[in-house]
Amino acid sequence: MPSPAPWIEALTSEVAHAISGVDMMAPLGCHTFRDGSIWEITLFVAATEIVGGVADGRLTYSRFVVDVPLLLQAFSQVISCSWYAGADSNSEQLGSHLSLEGYYGEHHVWLRVPDRAPSVFEPGRVVRVHDQTIEELW
Repeated sequence: MPSPAPWIEALTSEVAHAISGVDMMAPLGCHTFRDGSIWEITLFVAATEIVGGVADGRLTYSRFVVDVPLLLQAFSQVISCSWYAGADSNSEQLGSHLSLEGYYGEHHVWLRVPDRAPSVFEPGRVVRVHDQTIEELW
């Protein structure tokens, strides 16, 4: 997979600085897609899979906080910023998420930060109950 453009790395780094874990946060993942003139960027906290024990195979999700004022400062222009609570999971893969449309320099961006990793992505972390270890997968 090719490396993202330097401006996407810079933006996602700024967004990541606005996200703080309430507990031990799993790794951050990113998905980008260009739709005409707008870049769709989804930055998400990976799921954690439990391996072993009574919860074997269960996915858990890190709790985190987004510093919205800090996030807004990353953009040269903000067109809209909204929270979608309890989005319909049948039609919206992201579920509940923060949505921000604006410009990062000259780049038109639609940023989304979902409350949990989209289901199409594999877990980014594994907790092995019997070994009492945590393994970051990506």
